[in-house]
Amino acid sequence: MDGSSVATLTKDAGPTNGAFYTHFTSKDELVATAVADQLHAQNANIVAQAAPGRDGLEQIVRWPVYSAPQQP
Repeated sequence: MDGSSVATLTKDAGPTNGAFYTHFTSKDELVATAVADQLHAQNANIVAQAAPGRDGLEQIVRWPVYSAPQQP
């Protein structure tokens, strides 16, 4: 987002600068909100796919290990 002004973002996305600042105080807050929303969605997806009980808990705890791309 470096190099992108709020005016450019709002022009591309549709809302006005005023509407942007009604929801976010800065581009950094926009990015932080987008990342947080994706992390919450990812967490909900992981929990929804986990097996019930202890096996599911282990899947959730070990998920980052199993989901990470394998290095050659």
